[in-house]
Amino acid sequence: MRFGINPTIQTTGRPTDMAITAHDIVSDSPTNNFAALNPLYNSSISLSDGNLTTGTFLASAGSVSSSMQMLPNAITYFEIYYETSYLSLLNIGLMEGTNTSNSWGIRGDGEPWNNAPQTAVSISFTTEDVLGVIVDIQNSKWYLAKNGALQLSANISNGTGYIHNNLTSNLSLRCWNASNSGSQKIRVNFGQDPTFGGASNLPTGAGDYDTDASGNSTGGRFAFQPPTGALALCTANLPDFTLDVTGDTPQHYFKAVLYTGNGSTQSITGVGFQPDFVWSKPRSAGFNIVRDSVRGSTYRLITDGTYAELSDSNYGTFSSDGFNLGAENNINANTVNYIAWCFRAGGEPSGSTSTTGSAKRINTSGTQDDTSCSALATAATNAGASNVITPTLMSINQAAGFSIVKYTGNGGTRTVPHGLSSAPDFIIIKSLSEGTTNYTGQWDVYHTSLGANKLIALNTTGAYTSPTNVWTATPDSNVITIGSAAAINYSSDNYIAYCWHSVEGYSKFGSYTGNGSTDGPFVYCGFRPAFVMIKQITTTSDYSSWAIFDNARDPSNPTNYLHSIFANRSAQEGKRGDGTSANSANVVVLDILSNGFKLRDVGSSEINQDTKEYIFMAFAEQPFKFSNAR
Repeated sequence: MRFGINPTIQTTGRPTDMAITAHDIVSDSPTNNFAALNPLYNSSISLSDGNLTTGTFLASAGSVSSSMQMLPNAITYFEIYYETSYLSLLNIGLMEGTNTSNSWGIRGDGEPWNNAPQTAVSISFTTEDVLGVIVDIQNSKWYLAKNGALQLSANISNGTGYIHNNLTSNLSLRCWNASNSGSQKIRVNFGQDPTFGGASNLPTGAGDYDTDASGNSTGGRFAFQPPTGALALCTANLPDFTLDVTGDTPQHYFKAVLYTGNGSTQSITGVGFQPDFVWSKPRSAGFNIVRDSVRGSTYRLITDGTYAELSDSNYGTFSSDGFNLGAENNINANTVNYIAWCFRAGGEPSGSTSTTGSAKRINTSGTQDDTSCSALATAATNAGASNVITPTLMSINQAAGFSIVKYTGNGGTRTVPHGLSSAPDFIIIKSLSEGTTNYTGQWDVYHTSLGANKLIALNTTGAYTSPTNVWTATPDSNVITIGSAAAINYSSDNYIAYCWHSVEGYSKFGSYTGNGSTDGPFVYCGFRPAFVMIKQITTTSDYSSWAIFDNARDPSNPTNYLHSIFANRSAQEGKRGDGTSANSANVVVLDILSNGFKLRDVGSSEINQDTKEYIFMAFAEQPFKFSNAR
């Protein structure tokens, strides 16, 4: 199976005594799956015919989404066949992730929708029409064709005749009802079945097209010919894992490993690369220990406190396949079981830790080089950044979207180069000094779903706040912008910043709303996760911790609450936010799927309370293009 805990293999579900016809056999294969309607994300709408046909949209705001998001690097084409009436009430369109409050659609009476109804346009469609949906995320536009004819005199190459021109990324198909009236029903074709399950009344001109208007293969089969450049929504058309690095997999950049301490010296191997960032936690009670190659492997920080950086040679060294440990109880106590989350940045930089040194870098093509921090600061200034702080040392992995930056605070609003090829989506900054009367020493976090002027702390259960002197502007492709807040920019103090941005098939940073149900939200990542960290952001309570799950401690579903670890707590795994043990009768937390994760907790934990807002960060075990459900 390729999708979630349900297959996308397209079978009709007809009784076994009925003959199988041509449209019952489609081109899904072990190496290529087409999108379908998502049984894990729909509002009480029955699905049939291999999740390609809906039941009726009777409930007000009842909706269903697709199992895949639109192609990020090409024009996506798919078709919708209307089977029943009352179509003026049924919106077809797109939504951002699983956020129904950010949707783009159009109804059968020509009324568009972008978070609210808009002025009607000269489009109408009705029963037995086939709509071709054309989504061009790279140019932020989507278009509509009816029975093979582009609507609104659209010219896709010129970018005219669109339905909306303000699309974001991470878009799924969304079909939803605007009322509790009618009995709307649709069939979809993402490229696997141009007959729509053998529909008997397809419009004149419908056929079987596997090429676009210029004769190029689309990777699918459609009732009407797609426009030039359009591709079917299937895994074969997804981009490969990284920007340009051929042959790499997520395991080249992230790996969770288990080990048992021995109270002496030992080498932990099997990581598969030399890590630049290692986050270790005993599965029994003990600190969350963070080490990195920029500060040096013998220097530790603790995410569940505001402690200063501390150095001890027993914290060991990083090696080509893992790390070496000495007799340090925080990371190598005898007989204690540990988890270590290992990330690869750009390598250990050269130069002094107290003066400006090098920026060791893996660029987007996978080549490693060693430039200077001052050169990156100059480049940022030349690109328009002002008040640039020159970092002390940097380790940068542009291919994996991860950098480690050490810098010295200035006390005013400043910018700091991050060295990545895109703006960071997730940033953690920690002072290397302990909290004093000048500042708290907390771990300040920026998350793209919160945006600028929103702050949340890694070491607490606190909700987000809105200070004006921390993240004073949205990061760009060159720099992060920090204010005068002492926790991230106290004059002459030293800081470490960990910066990530989403990479297709490897990492994802987003948000969702809990529903308090075992049939919880489905969160699309575009890969099978190896690591997920989740934080509730709207309230402060015992159940607002940073919960971490991984594939090393839970290699199969369901992921177990008894194995949850919290970044802001030193308690043993499986302890809830109030310090008590998880209820053994309710230990299922989430299912890891081939394309994301599905919340399964009833709402008494940190990750799925009803109506609460959550942010997450996730890293891949395998891109969706190549992954199976587990």
